Amino acid sequence: MNRRDVSAVRSDLSLRVLVVEDDRDCAESTALLLDLAGYLVDVAFTGEEALARARENVPDVVLLDLGLPGTNGYEVARRLRAMDLGRQVLIVAITGYGRDEDRAGGEAAGVHLHFLKPIEPAWLLALLAQVQQFHARAAAGPEPSALPPPAGFRATGPNRRGPTSRKRKRRKR
Repeated sequence: MNRRDVSAVRSDLSLRVLVVEDDRDCAESTALLLDLAGYLVDVAFTGEEALARARENVPDVVLLDLGLPGTNGYEVARRLRAMDLGRQVLIVAITGYGRDEDRAGGEAAGVHLHFLKPIEPAWLLALLAQVQQFHARAAAGPEPSALPPPAGFRATGPNRRGPTSRKRKRRKR
């Protein structure tokens, strides 16, 4: 993936992403990729550091390695869920743990999505772009069609509900 591909997914509304990974090279290269794509990125190398960073700057998305030394990723996910951060945080496990029991443990701890390493950079950027679009739509408020009709509004036309809308044309036999 080249710089042009990365800048194509850049957007005006930036997500805050917390990368939690004990492999420094992996964490820093992921952070660089996300930074080039226009996301606000924090990096933590331990579970305790991740929890502290989440309190300081509440993330929209946490990219979490489950195999952290000390406070592992499962415990980090549980504790993030228990924290009153003021908004829902999407927790995405990107890990080498791929057995069914690993996935079940992640789900029980509050992990929303579970992916095996290595994750394709273009796929990660596409995922974050979708999350960003969701946040942008939520910030804009409901669609006009989802709003209740104004007081005194009365539906007219062929699609209105009422006795006349129940008339059916007779079929020719």
